[in-house]
Amino acid sequence: MRKLKTVLRYVFILLMLGWVLSGCLKDKSIDYDELEKINIAQYLLRNDTTVLPTASGLYYIEEEEGTGIQPVEGDTCIVNYIAQTIYGRVFETNIEDTASYYGIYQYNFPYTPVEIVLGAENVMEGWSEGLSYMKEGGKATLIIPYKLTFEGNYNTLVYYIELLEVKQKGTG
Repeated sequence: MRKLKTVLRYVFILLMLGWVLSGCLKDKSIDYDELEKINIAQYLLRNDTTVLPTASGLYYIEEEEGTGIQPVEGDTCIVNYIAQTIYGRVFETNIEDTASYYGIYQYNFPYTPVEIVLGAENVMEGWSEGLSYMKEGGKATLIIPYKLTFEGNYNTLVYYIELLEVKQKGTG
């Protein structure tokens, strides 16, 4: 019964949010920047975190300092990650146990560390910037504003990243 009440509460909240946003989208008066500021402030409050954004708007929260190489543009970073919306819905990870736990496991997905080339066109600006602050062995949370994600995306994304290894450009 308790689960049902929780589910109904979330359904109600989602319906209300959809109703509000649909009204805003019809008259095109939604201000994504203001909505994002509110969502990030709520996220930081829920997670008892105080951190200021970088000049680009990225929020970088170091969870565990690394001791190895700090990557620069062009280096390849090998990472584990968990991706979620600012509202807490995990939607992607390269960690098999985490995918199973959140009910997003995909049979044919390669659950292995991911290689990211810092500054490459196909890498989110927020990822490149966040990884550039880390060192090998480090763990961080990145709160990435929609403008630093993918074109056409209006969602603030949160990534939990573990930087496993840095392959410096030109060394293999």
